[in-house]
Amino acid sequence: MADTKKLNDIIQSKGLKLEFVAKSIGISVGSMSNKMNGKTDFKLPEVQKLIKLLDISIEVANEIFFK
Repeated sequence: MADTKKLNDIIQSKGLKLEFVAKSIGISVGSMSNKMNGKTDFKLPEVQKLIKLLDISIEVANEIFFK
């Protein structure tokens, strides 16, 4: 399960909205909401897009998605 608090903190620190992030990684706002609320997991292609979109390091990505 992803550390969605840390992910949300990064999204907010970049000044982005969840709706924009969802569209940017190719998922619906509802799907993004489910993932951020821990109802479903992020898929690897989504994680890869988030890493690029949010410009986060592999180390930080590991802390968020693979702990």
